[in-house]
Amino acid sequence: MKSQICVAREIMRQNLLTVKADTTINELISIFLRDKEVQDLIPVVEEDNKLLGVVTMGDILYKKLYPYGPQYIDVIDAGSYYTGYGRYMTSFQKQLNTYVTDIMTRHVRCVTPDTSLESIMLLAVDGHIPNIPVIEKPNTLVGIITRRDILKALENTSSNFSNGN
Repeated sequence: MKSQICVAREIMRQNLLTVKADTTINELISIFLRDKEVQDLIPVVEEDNKLLGVVTMGDILYKKLYPYGPQYIDVIDAGSYYTGYGRYMTSFQKQLNTYVTDIMTRHVRCVTPDTSLESIMLLAVDGHIPNIPVIEKPNTLVGIITRRDILKALENTSSNFSNGN
């Protein structure tokens, strides 16, 4: 009798887009905008695919790396609360000089290739984790599982049961 238990290696994506820790924020933004296959998360790896962390679109937006414009301009009292061009250029330079390593999430919840679909679902739902890296020891990235991958696995599992397999 064939086992119906689905494990991570059967549903994970293996051809992953990754970045290095010294990737600039501008390069990262370009990657997110250019590559349609990228979901919301890009793994950050060293040589030999060792997982260092992950970076998301939210990391760029919420960590306030974007340039700031003038805060307030009053025609009568010109200059009141105006931070000026210098502050704008300073914040723009901050964006240019920030690297993925400065904003990435370092402590990432992961699974192994042998983790069951049930455990993956619990991690995704209970931990509110939309993308789960799959690693082999020692911390080597081998794949990633998205919510879409989990749904496909559930669909395949239910199809197998309804067909009597």
